[in-house]
Amino acid sequence: MQTVRVTVRPGGDDAVRVAVDGAPERVVALAELGKYQIQIDRSADEDRLSAVGRGLFDTLFGAGAATPEDGARLLLDLADAAPQVLALPWELMQAPDDAWLFGGEHRPAARVVADRKPPAPLCAPVEMLVVAGDADRTGDLGVAAEIDAIYHAVSGLPACWNVEVLVEPAMDEFIAAMRTERHILHFIGHGEQRPGGRAKLRVESGWSINPAVIASNQLPCPRLVVLNACRTAGETAAVRGVGAAFLTAGVPAVVTTQGDVRAQAGVAFARELYGALAEAVPVDVAVARARARLLWSRPRFRDHEWAVPVLTVATAPEHALRVTRPGDAVALLAAVPEPASDTIRQMVDRCDVRRAVWSWLRDASGLLAIHGEAKAGKSTVAQWTMLTARVHGTPAAAIEADGRLDYAGLLRRMVAAVEAEVGPQAAGPAQRFRAALDGAAPAVGVVRPSDDPLDPDRVAGLFATFAEAAVPAAGIVLVIDPFTPVAGDADVLTRLIVPAAKGELGRVRLVLVDRRFDAALRSRGDVEVQLFHREDVVRLADEFCVRLRGLSRYREKAPTEDQWHSITRRIKQWAGGRAEPDALARVRAYELVDAEGQARRAVLDVEES
Repeated sequence: MQTVRVTVRPGGDDAVRVAVDGAPERVVALAELGKYQIQIDRSADEDRLSAVGRGLFDTLFGAGAATPEDGARLLLDLADAAPQVLALPWELMQAPDDAWLFGGEHRPAARVVADRKPPAPLCAPVEMLVVAGDADRTGDLGVAAEIDAIYHAVSGLPACWNVEVLVEPAMDEFIAAMRTERHILHFIGHGEQRPGGRAKLRVESGWSINPAVIASNQLPCPRLVVLNACRTAGETAAVRGVGAAFLTAGVPAVVTTQGDVRAQAGVAFARELYGALAEAVPVDVAVARARARLLWSRPRFRDHEWAVPVLTVATAPEHALRVTRPGDAVALLAAVPEPASDTIRQMVDRCDVRRAVWSWLRDASGLLAIHGEAKAGKSTVAQWTMLTARVHGTPAAAIEADGRLDYAGLLRRMVAAVEAEVGPQAAGPAQRFRAALDGAAPAVGVVRPSDDPLDPDRVAGLFATFAEAAVPAAGIVLVIDPFTPVAGDADVLTRLIVPAAKGELGRVRLVLVDRRFDAALRSRGDVEVQLFHREDVVRLADEFCVRLRGLSRYREKAPTEDQWHSITRRIKQWAGGRAEPDALARVRAYELVDAEGQARRAVLDVEES
């Protein structure tokens, strides 16, 4: 992609020096630029905004200059610019042919304030923290709709995005969340800056996110911070000030606002922004798409609302949020048989569990124990673990265990699962394993001879030989769900599970699902799936309703828009009835699914599949 770089540097006390792509500099008086200072708010005159945009274009490019080509990346370098220059509405720039330089979907643009070394690419899942500073009890701020828009944008990639929401969190809760690796921070709420006071974003639980909180707590830097906080006039300076503090702290890219953001526009911008980022496009391209959505959706949005978001970067925008994923999550999820694919799509919250699973997959531990109360969602977590492993290039398969299986029988099923998942590479080793186990082939040269084909040591050796030949370098994840039917077999425990916990199964990694495990088996990988707090059930229902749209059961008979509204309304009514103020009460994961089934039958008059 071609890049057009415009630099604006101090030119003394009363001027700036401007250069386009290294061409000779021109000197522009600060007084001249001052004519273009204007607040983008609901009362702004459109003709005046257009005149400001033309004046800013002429200032940078020269009167009558040609419009940069469509498809070029525009970087406005303001690294050493004075505050009054940074405060100008550069996003309004309009060329002589009436093109908005920051408004085209195919002309990504960003302000640049530093040229830092780009962060290393990150491997999915993208960890995102959404903080609502105001619970929006009246609904005027559109907080619930904006959170739903974020969920909707990334819900099709369940193993690639992990979205956690905090509503009016306490300060220590926010700091603890930020100290866990977060790639994106998205804030919704109000800003505040009194004359002579410091900028801050209000959190209605009694504190604020301000430069001191950002600098003093030495929080790990996200890759992207989005402050969608101007919900009333006069908050622009506060949002800009907090955004600058994040950039100073080391954040590569920050999106702030330079005017009043109506709730409707904020929701649409968020949906389009994260929908584009989910496609792994550069952050400036994603912002350009979101701006274009606002620009070309009039009269729903006002003429100038597209120019309110401001993207500022401290590194190359294409490097700020680079996400790699070896596998195609959409194709992999489509290949998961029903109803498992629906179950994966339905999993809500569980952010801490998802992070623990990803940490285990990223590390070298050979055993993961998933445990918790009945109907809490353990099997859903196990299925999500398999999809996540596949997205990251590691084969994964499920083993169906029952009480008739002994050690050798369980290994047979494991070999069959590996063969089905890996393909031709495993066919020959699998055939040799079965033949040797059946006593049809001598074990000489493979493992030590034994008169008993089912001698546990001999069987273990046969499996080790098979795994060495059949399992790819990336390894394989095998899920035994439930583990209870084979847990009582001493050979399973001593020759399979304990070696897995010690990392002695080579490239084979095991995931066990059960109510509880001995502490020794949980020492290397441990995920406890807890019931939901009843106080969170309304938010969980909101997320659940967003995810329903992607379920395969609706492909043949998709509800109409009115039916969808009725289904989701009934689920939210159910959630409202469950949200009692008893912090000790819990809600089981299956209750959400059951509520959806009841609402669906009531609305569509169909039998539960």
